[in-house]
Amino acid sequence: PIMTLTIPLPPQEFMDAVAGVHFEGIDHINLGRILAALVKDLCRLKSNDTVLDLGCGCGRIASHFATDGFSGQYHGLDIVKPMIDWCRDNISAGYPNFHFHHADLDNTYYRGGRGDAATYKFPFADNTFDVVFATSVFTHLVPGSAQNYVNEIARVLRHGGRAMLSFYLLNDEWRAIVASGTAVDPNFAHEFSGCRVADPGDPERTIAYEESHALKMIDQSALCVERVDHGGWPKGPPGGQDLIMVVKQ
Repeated sequence: PIMTLTIPLPPQEFMDAVAGVHFEGIDHINLGRILAALVKDLCRLKSNDTVLDLGCGCGRIASHFATDGFSGQYHGLDIVKPMIDWCRDNISAGYPNFHFHHADLDNTYYRGGRGDAATYKFPFADNTFDVVFATSVFTHLVPGSAQNYVNEIARVLRHGGRAMLSFYLLNDEWRAIVASGTAVDPNFAHEFSGCRVADPGDPERTIAYEESHALKMIDQSALCVERVDHGGWPKGPPGGQDLIMVVKQ
């Protein structure tokens, strides 16, 4: 059933922009509910934790945390300033423990920023967060930017803190599906500077990594992989992206 939120729905163009390829036929509210439940479960979230939502968009997850009584400190970070402004006006205004931050970064898909994600430093002190989650963020980052984000997650997480990171991971199962001719879009047909992309003219629109490459990026930081949950995206709906659960040891 669709939840009734005390927070209004964002503008349709915002919801369309953050829809992504998660689950077929699930609307903004229910997709947010599913993702919020995953974070709570997989990250062992406590109601008084301090959390960072990377790529928070227009509050898809934040709205559920707020209306479900989350009493900790929530910080959302995104490169699309109009969405951050909307979240401040419609979420922070009623829930002062919810904070939204704009990252002024350029991206071939979300254009308009000035900074480089490969050298960006998150605007938070070391060892700040109990939980970090990034849904559909690494699917828009080229390798240099992705490695920097992993390193920054490791920096801002507290020891023992957990993170949930979603990826499109390429492995032998994916190659078998492609070989069988049953793979669905995005097909990641093009190699691009250490990753594979659907559109070399707009590489950061959709990016996939070899699973071994993604795990190596994490291994090169202070993070340890706890588990990898493979989603159903290569085979079509209803499926989700792959999830990598990490902990800072």
